[in-house]
Parts: sequence; structure tokens; C-alpha cells
Amino acid sequence: MEHRRELLSGLLHGAADALPVSSSGHVAAAEALLGWHAEDTVGLHAGSLAAVVVAFHREAVAILRRLTWRRVG
Repeated sequence: MEHRRELLSGLLHGAADALPVSSSGHVAAAEALLGWHAEDTVGLHAGSLAAVVVAFHREAVAILRRLTWRRVG
């Protein structure tokens, strides 16, 4: 049952992350409405970051290769 809640929270967070609204707010509202206790919202954000890195890894590598110390400064 615990894994089902985490999966549903992750799906909601991922879907709402593409919208110009607070995805964390949607997860918090859904958990409040369903009577769930939020246990690992940091994991949701880490999962979203991992998905973005996997999806855009080529673009990220290209940007990092063009990065110079002068641009960083």
C-alpha cells in the first residue's frame, strides 16, 4: 500500500511539474484530501531532477562543454 501512495504521488508530481503551477502544491493538496501523510517529498523532487537530466543530458553536456572559467566568473 505504501508503494502505491508513493507511485501515485510521483505520477501527480511529474504531471504537474510540466504545468506553470506548483507541482508540490498539487501533491500536498492531494495528500491532504486523501488523508495521506507526506513522507518523502524530497524524493519526488530528486526524481523529477533525474528525469530532466536523463531527458536532456545531451543538451546539458553541450552547455557544459562550452562553459569557460570566464563565463563562470
